[in-house]
Amino acid sequence: MNLQKIGKRIKFIRINYTNLSQEEFATKIGCDRTYISRVEAGKQNLTVENLIKICDGLNVSLKDFFDMEKIEFIKEC
Repeated sequence: MNLQKIGKRIKFIRINYTNLSQEEFATKIGCDRTYISRVEAGKQNLTVENLIKICDGLNVSLKDFFDMEKIEFIKEC
């Protein structure tokens, strides 16, 4: 999975599941809004540590983050 796909997935989950703005989400996980913006745009490399922090902020496990079908199914329920 490339950076663009990871960024799109983060943005999708943030908007559809948390309903938080980038600013609100960044504050929640202790990051700068511009970092979240670059990640969602696929222009920022992520460490595993930061991806875990993002997943925690999205209330989704790292495993489920990479299983998009499960995420879309949860949204439908």
